Amino acid sequence: MPTGSKVFYGWVIVAASFSTMFVSSGANKSVGLFFAPIEQEAGWNLAILSSAAAVSVLTNGISSPILGKLTDRFGPRLVMLVSSLLMGASFISLYGLTSIWQLYTALALVGFFWGGLQSITGAALIVRWFEGRKGLALSVFQTGFSVGQLILIPLTTLIILESGWRAAFLGLGVMNLALAPLIVALVRDRPADRPEAPRDPDPRATPDPPSRHVEATRTLTYALRTRSFWLLALSFFICGFTTVSISTHFPSYASSLGYDPRVAALALGLMGGLNVVGTLVMGGVSDRVGRKNPLALTYLVRAFSLLIPLFPQETTTFYVFPAIFGFSYFATAPLTSALCNDFYGKRSLGTIYGAALFLHQVGAALGTYLIGYLVITTGAYAPVFTVMIGSLLVASGMSYAIRESKSKVL
Repeated sequence: MPTGSKVFYGWVIVAASFSTMFVSSGANKSVGLFFAPIEQEAGWNLAILSSAAAVSVLTNGISSPILGKLTDRFGPRLVMLVSSLLMGASFISLYGLTSIWQLYTALALVGFFWGGLQSITGAALIVRWFEGRKGLALSVFQTGFSVGQLILIPLTTLIILESGWRAAFLGLGVMNLALAPLIVALVRDRPADRPEAPRDPDPRATPDPPSRHVEATRTLTYALRTRSFWLLALSFFICGFTTVSISTHFPSYASSLGYDPRVAALALGLMGGLNVVGTLVMGGVSDRVGRKNPLALTYLVRAFSLLIPLFPQETTTFYVFPAIFGFSYFATAPLTSALCNDFYGKRSLGTIYGAALFLHQVGAALGTYLIGYLVITTGAYAPVFTVMIGSLLVASGMSYAIRESKSKVL
């Protein structure tokens, strides 16, 4: 961008962060597409392949606080750059897949370094550039998660069908490696790194606290002693518990009702489309009315949506439910990261939000397992939806109870 440009460079940062989220999330969420062709060629059963995917989810959760700490110490740019290179190399290594342990190792690394290209680094980067409009900027960035899946999952499917699964792994790896020059060219850790760029012109912008000492004390240790962190983190745990699990098992649920898999695929596509809308709407609203009430409303909307599958009919279950559930699916992420920034400042945001995201991923793994367990033991999905509705009502109540004006130490 030329010197003297009147365009706020923060939006370039948002676009670059969106790109890293788009590619890395689309690639990560495409892993399940490889199970069937690998099973056919290598003879490994679905349980083994699913376990490898579960390891990837687990390492992603483990990496969240670690990469968050590194982001706070060395800056988002370096963490994003290294993560793009190592995530890309991990995918490329699967081109020559010959053993199950190679698959486990590569997917564990994919999950770990995906953490350096998603919410932790992107949120930490964006709040350094934006004073006002944080909610909107974070929401635009987070939509890369959904758009990446909408575009890269069908593209990966096409490559697998036309050129084979090894070529598809290679393609995903190259796309992640291609993020590296983009990060080097566009990403800057803070406005001071581009002194010629104009500052955030938003008249609603709230300046940083004048005392650096106050913000410096707001570390993870400080956050763990506050009521606000636990309300945010535990509600985020419930978020993971009720999103990843539902989207993962929805095709099986549709099959249990006797519907064509294409109907489930269409429903998932609708869910992804409304996900983008919900994320943008709730993020923009939060800049005007505050964060905690939109967050509470998002969890409440998700709870309402899960009432629909309790009385399954094709129109409501496969069109109305995905639309409402999708609207609330990812809207919690920018609101949660923005509240972490509002309470604890920019300096430790990666570490603090990373800790909350770790709990989110633990909830996601638990929810995915629990659905399988309850369906096997009860033979029905109704108990699953009932448990999740109850947990979402709790999450909504916890979010509403947050005192947005302050973060009280316990």
